[in-house]
Amino acid sequence: MWPLGEDAVEPPHAPTAPKPDERDLYCLQCGYNLRGLTGDPRRCPECGYLNAIGDIEMPAAIISLQLKKMESAPTACVAAVLVAPVLLAAVATVVFRPRPDVCLMSFLGVLLIVLAAIWLSAALRFRDNCLRRDGWRLALAKYHLLALTMCAGEIGLIAAVMWSDSGTGWGRALIRPTLLIGSIAILVWAAMRGYRGAVDSIRPLQREVAVRLARDYLRKRLSRMGPVDG
Repeated sequence: MWPLGEDAVEPPHAPTAPKPDERDLYCLQCGYNLRGLTGDPRRCPECGYLNAIGDIEMPAAIISLQLKKMESAPTACVAAVLVAPVLLAAVATVVFRPRPDVCLMSFLGVLLIVLAAIWLSAALRFRDNCLRRDGWRLALAKYHLLALTMCAGEIGLIAAVMWSDSGTGWGRALIRPTLLIGSIAILVWAAMRGYRGAVDSIRPLQREVAVRLARDYLRKRLSRMGPVDG
């Protein structure tokens, strides 16, 4: 029992545990993400390597930037694929007019060329961001599968908007709302489930890239400073 009263002495406080480090720091030996760990040097739970905080802070920024680029490039491909049906529908509308507008057709053609260039640039950028590791084509294909699924919903919406209600019969009257509801359902599913699956498909690639960058940094540092104890 501790004494009470004016002269009471407060009991000693137990030392507080260090807060987990919420930064994305990567092991210099295997590329494992050390987020949530503590200590300096920081032991990697994957390979046991002791990483000095000062050594892993510098490559962490480079690796994090590279991993973010790996996510942004395929997203740009998806955006380009989604814009394509809208432009193609506009081209079809202009072409099938009694008197096609040549200037408008030329403008839409230029937009399609620019869109194709954006798609190609994003695809090549994704390849380079993945350091051309095996599997980048499969990961990019999964993003395009998502894009095609969303295109199906997009085309359904366009058809529902352009559908003519003229005619008789209850069957024709149901086509437009059916297209509308089905297209919205496809887009909602793609946004909620398909995109997450596409992002998850590049996680193994991101791990490989983190390992590669961490090891490259370690190799360069060792060549300049000599072996590191740990």
